[in-house]
Amino acid sequence: RTGRVHEATGVSATDAKTVSGTDLRKLLDLRSTWFTVGWLALAPPTAPLVYGGAASLAGLARGIGPVALESRVPGGLWQPAGTPVPSATGAFTTIVRPQLTTEYRLAAGTIRAALAKVPVAPRVDATIASGSASGKIAPPIVGAAVQLQRQDGVTWTTIGTAATDLTGAFAVQSTDVAPGTYRVRVAPGHGLVPGVSATAVG
Repeated sequence: RTGRVHEATGVSATDAKTVSGTDLRKLLDLRSTWFTVGWLALAPPTAPLVYGGAASLAGLARGIGPVALESRVPGGLWQPAGTPVPSATGAFTTIVRPQLTTEYRLAAGTIRAALAKVPVAPRVDATIASGSASGKIAPPIVGAAVQLQRQDGVTWTTIGTAATDLTGAFAVQSTDVAPGTYRVRVAPGHGLVPGVSATAVG
């Protein structure tokens, strides 16, 4: 054994393909067939994280040596965000608590890979009555767009709008009053994705 790659097999969910080390070297524009194959993967949560909560990132670091987690908020620079500890199989989970929508990636030596984004939504606390709603969002953001919505079949129809004040509080009214299921949707921007309140029947 010389350490050179003679063959490599790539496996997907539906297929597998084997190529020679020479062909793989050409495909990857490597200097020689003397290389090792590592695996870095990072899976984001399946739904936005509500502000103030925590999310679990599942990852894999195999055949690559020690790895570190890095993070970046919109418009910011990449920063250290922890050191995952992979198991014998390379799998790991790590808990993150971003305050804004944040990108994460894995770093191993000079390699940066496995980008995953964790969207963060505001926490929307609302008291909803038929045709009106009041409440507050966290973090407090002034001027965030507030929508009172009623469910019509599978869609949500906006029946009233308002904006948050300096404390993140809001009050919204509508003359379109009818029995149904209601919610408040808030789109603050500032690094946050839209968030919604719990629903209420009115």
